[in-house]
Formats: sequence, C-alpha cells, structure tokens
Amino acid sequence: MRTVSNGMRRFWSLACALFMAMSLAGCDGSSPGYTAGAQATTEEYVNSAADTDAEAREETSKESDEGTMVIKDASVSLRTRSYDAALETVRKIIADADGTPVRSNETGGYGRMITIEARVDPSKIEQAIEQLRSIEGCTVLYANLNSTDVTRTFNDTERRIEILEEQYEHYKTMLEAATTTEDMLLISDRMYDVLAEIKVLTDQRDDMAHDVSRSLLTVSIEEELASGDAGETHDNIYSNAWEDSWGFFGNALQALVLIIIFLVPFALLAAIIVGIVLFIRRKRKSRVSKAPDTTTSEAPEETETAVTPEVPGSPSASDVPESEGDDRSPKPPRA
Repeated sequence: MRTVSNGMRRFWSLACALFMAMSLAGCDGSSPGYTAGAQATTEEYVNSAADTDAEAREETSKESDEGTMVIKDASVSLRTRSYDAALETVRKIIADADGTPVRSNETGGYGRMITIEARVDPSKIEQAIEQLRSIEGCTVLYANLNSTDVTRTFNDTERRIEILEEQYEHYKTMLEAATTTEDMLLISDRMYDVLAEIKVLTDQRDDMAHDVSRSLLTVSIEEELASGDAGETHDNIYSNAWEDSWGFFGNALQALVLIIIFLVPFALLAAIIVGIVLFIRRKRKSRVSKAPDTTTSEAPEETETAVTPEVPGSPSASDVPESEGDDRSPKPPRA
C-alpha cells in the first residue's frame, strides 16, 4: 500500500507541474517578458513539487510511529421496567465519559422510549459500554462498537490541501506578473477553482478530525410493561378513546370557527358585489318600463265615406233636415 501511495503522490505532483506548464503555454504570446517570467515560475514549481514528494515519502515512513486515527461509534439498546432509574444511570455514565448530549428523542405514554446521542471521549467509550451493559434491572438487546481507521485518508487529504495551497501561491505570483487583461482573468478563474477545492478538502479533514476526537455513543432505553400494567392499559382503551373523541371534536369545532372567521371578509365582499349587480339590473328595468312602446301602438283607422253623385233638382244631404231620433223605420203607404 505504501508503494501505491508514493506512486499516487508522484502522479499528483507531476500532474500539477504539467498543469502549470499548459496554463502558461495557453497565455498570450505577445508579452515575452511575462512568458519568460512564467517559465521561470514553472521551473520553481516543479522543484517545489519534487521537494514536496520527498517530504511525503518521509512522512509515510514515519506514519506507523505517529499513531493511527480511528473513528469510533457505539450503540446500546436496553429494556427495563425501572425506566426512570435506568435513564438517570445512563445520563450519569455519559457524564463520566466526558460526554456531551447532542440529540435526545423521547416518546411518552404507556411503554415509554428514549434515544440519546452523545459525543464522548474515545478513550472512555469502551468503559461506558461495559457500564451500560451492567445496569441493574436492564436487559441488553444489543451493543455494538464500530472502529474505522482514517489515518491514510486524513493524511492524503492534508497533502492534497498543501499542494493546492502551493498552487494557489504560484497563481498569485503569476497574477502579479501578468500584463494583459486576458491573462489576469484566466489566472483569476483558476485561482477561484483552487480555492473552492481547498474549501471542500478542508471541511472533509475537519470532519474527520472531529469524529476522531469525539466518539458518537447512541443509547436507547425501552420501558417494559408488567402484566398488570398491560391489563390496565386494555381496560382503559374505551375511556381513552372517549376522551380522544372529545378532544378531536373540540379541535374540529375550533378549526370550523377559524374557517368561518377567515371567510367572513370574502362573504362581505361577495355580498357587496351581488348587491351592486342587482341594483344595476333594477335601474335598467325601470328605464325600459318608462319608455313609450312605439312598436305595439296601432295606427288610427281611416273611415271611408261613400260619395253619392248629386242628381239635379234633388235636395242635397245638407238640405234635408235631421229627424229627431233618427227614425228610419218605413212609413205606411198613403191611401
């Protein structure tokens, strides 16, 4: 594994050197002074990368003497009838292991349960597990301890950060020597990329260091009900259901009142709009009823008067006196 690690380090060093050379070759060739300075900077970077590779080999040879970095995490699950006493004992054990609770989740009612997550001293986590297993009145459901060696990963991450930091410094030197705007923009973009990668690797390294320095211990406690408690729970099912139904009814009624209060402004607005529409329709109908109806009025009848021709010597209609009562009955013949 050391041979493979050394080969990877050489590869990264040479790759960074080639990357710097290609970036210099891609810059503007119209500035010979800048190109010459950049080539000199590349040679210095290659020498620095070679020195870094040699230092990495020395650190690898001393890796076994420096110790290992191990992430430990444990989980213990307990079941007990003395829930409160067991919980108090668990908290005391965590405190004795220099532990700091980071999360706690407890469910109440019949058959209580709690899960506690704490960060403890790695050197005391095994002792804490043994103390948890030996709590009086508790049944151990399971107890696990996991260990992960992250020494090589941590060291490789640190070396990659160092190489990127050196690369960033060389980019900074190139930026100071740049004479054209195009070169400045190109170098600035690459500097931002290097900074982003450094940030990601730094976060990974810090997370590993934190997990190594503080182990995660998870403890679960489950309350075991006695037979009498179970019978009592069964007898109280109906009473609990009755109480829950009233609670649900109260919540539903409260929600209904809130909905009505929420809809009151909209109802008022709708009533106003409907009233305005009805008022406009009534106005229109009243105007139509008052207007004269010219379409259905009948034309005056014209009476035709029969014109009779006048005979000479005969009295006219105007000379004939009107008889009273307009008696047109036939007169009897004369004898």
